[in-house]
Amino acid sequence: MAGCGRTLFCASIARGELHGSSRVRRNRSSHGHHSTINNSISIVSRLREISKNISEAEFKNLLADLSNELADAKLQMAELKEEVAKLKSENMALKASGPEAKEKPTGAQWGCYKFANDDGLYCTGCYDSKGMKSRTNRVNSRFRSCPVCKARIGS
Repeated sequence: MAGCGRTLFCASIARGELHGSSRVRRNRSSHGHHSTINNSISIVSRLREISKNISEAEFKNLLADLSNELADAKLQMAELKEEVAKLKSENMALKASGPEAKEKPTGAQWGCYKFANDDGLYCTGCYDSKGMKSRTNRVNSRFRSCPVCKARIGS
């Protein structure tokens, strides 16, 4: 009976049924993290099924494949942790640079914002929506215009 199990095992390798085997290893980048873990689980399951029917060398081959799959999963988890830390840092930086963290207007004149230590008049729309100080230009004695959003400000 032992020969029969070995024959089935060899036939399954030839058909590519042992997905975690190095003989049929696939491109990791297209399968992602779940694939590596699923392959590892699949190899463990196959090992349990065939451990009684295969030679010691074949068993060691499967253990080596399992070790590779688990090492790949560990590396991918480390990469993900690094990516999450990077994204958290970027998120905090973006929050810190939002309009609430910038200089606040000290007042308003002719429909525009004024800021401390600056005699320019700035577009309220650009500052309120994007947190951007956009200095307006005087059109005539009654109107100013924003060069960024093209708003006409005045009476």
